[in-house]
Amino acid sequence: KDLIIVSDYKKGVVSKKTVKNILKKSKMILVDPKNNFKYYKNAFLVKPNMSEFLNWVNSKKFKWSDASSLVKKMKWKWLIITNGSDGIYVINKKLEKKHFKFKAKKIGDVSGAGDITLASLAFYIFNNFDVFESAKLACEIAAKYVETKKITSINKKDLNHKIVFTNGCFDILHRGHYKLLKFAKSLGNKLIVGLNSDNSVRKIKGNSRPFNNINKRISNLNKLSFIDEIVVFTEKTPLNLIKK
Repeated sequence: KDLIIVSDYKKGVVSKKTVKNILKKSKMILVDPKNNFKYYKNAFLVKPNMSEFLNWVNSKKFKWSDASSLVKKMKWKWLIITNGSDGIYVINKKLEKKHFKFKAKKIGDVSGAGDITLASLAFYIFNNFDVFESAKLACEIAAKYVETKKITSINKKDLNHKIVFTNGCFDILHRGHYKLLKFAKSLGNKLIVGLNSDNSVRKIKGNSRPFNNINKRISNLNKLSFIDEIVVFTEKTPLNLIKK
């Protein structure tokens, strides 16, 4: 597959016709926009900053509903809105949405942060990463990049990609669960939660449990923004899942 980055600086090179002609060559177009959003109809991914997006939707405050409407109207696969230290907002054509935020230890120079975000997105997407995961990594890289006052490259050793795993039934989600999960996330960058299936809970706690079925328990855990992934397992213990 070919992946094409369009960096539009509004100097007259990029027009509706430009994008239309590129789309004939490749459907994988990632756009850093400066012109009106109509220029980029049918693009794979469009990445405005927050001020550009708010200008597009004629609003002073970000709303997911505005992002959803624009994605549907322009037939984009993905819309990613960057907002400086507030991270990035990601939504796709299925209207699935996520917000990622990484705090820079210090601010050296923010010049080029948007460029490195788009370059990172392109790199990970081209290497078959999920776009949400690509956006999360791009956000982390941009946060690391702005810490320095000079042009620099970001290496794997600069990033914290420690994966933390924990598990449980989480039938009635309480404060103890919250503190456990929050602590687990503090140990690394990505938190994976192993969740006992309904049958697995019955094996452990008896036929009267769980009080909440698997869908409700997943829904409750998904409300905790610091959980990155939930994996259901059917055995009494998560040993096989841990090995995997």
